[in-house]
Amino acid sequence: MANLDTQSLPEDLSALRSQVRRSAHVQHAKRMMLAAGLCAFGMVAVAAALLIRIV
Repeated sequence: MANLDTQSLPEDLSALRSQVRRSAHVQHAKRMMLAAGLCAFGMVAVAAALLIRIV
């Protein structure tokens, strides 16, 4: 028979939820950093194209 410890279940679920929430926040921050980097790269590319046309 399995020995299930149901006394610590709420604490385990609470810790698991906070860990998942923290991981989701980190994942979202990484996505936002990637989006910001791509946006900056796009702006530099447009500026370079304009400078090439002017010169």
